[in-house]
Amino acid sequence: MISERDDKKIKKSNTKLMIISVLVLTILTLNVSYSAFFDVKVQPNLYSFKAGTLNVTVDGSNQSTWNKELKPVDVTTVTSTVPASGYVTLTIKNDGDIDARYSVTLVDDQLPTGTTTTDRLDPKYIYVGIYDGSSWVKFNAQNYVQLSTLGSNSNYPILNTTIAKKNGTTIQKTYRIYIWLSKDTPTSDIGKLVYYRVNVHSTPVEGQQQ
Repeated sequence: MISERDDKKIKKSNTKLMIISVLVLTILTLNVSYSAFFDVKVQPNLYSFKAGTLNVTVDGSNQSTWNKELKPVDVTTVTSTVPASGYVTLTIKNDGDIDARYSVTLVDDQLPTGTTTTDRLDPKYIYVGIYDGSSWVKFNAQNYVQLSTLGSNSNYPILNTTIAKKNGTTIQKTYRIYIWLSKDTPTSDIGKLVYYRVNVHSTPVEGQQQ
């Protein structure tokens, strides 16, 4: 027969065992939770990635051409060669360690004081061409594209591509962006304005480390 004293010892022992069991279970649970979030262990700084910066510069030395008089042209004839004027130079640089995707968009620029949106030329009479230094960027196999077919709400995407990460030296791409007035522009639109600015947006290529 177990005495009252022995019974107390057994209960005390069982209490200790239960406390120890709870602590062990808690530790195991914490370990499982930790592993669920951190299932790969690597040496710190073993893999180092730098997002870097996509430096974008726009050389506006020829931009005033867009704000002066544009004469109607046959865009097919114009793009059979590479015109020496009438363009804006766009330079894209990537000095980071990750490939980057960038998009180039033409956006309606602010018109001069005293003018209204009715003074802006309809984009259906405007053509755009992009020369990358060696060849024309193709739009449905053509060297040019009608601006109004590219977008709406004064926002016209003209280029969407990638640039490789730095490999010892900074990677750079240079484009000439041309704007032409369609030969079909009606005489009633003489004197209307063509004001655009170049917007560039860039992001790291999807799936690469940042």
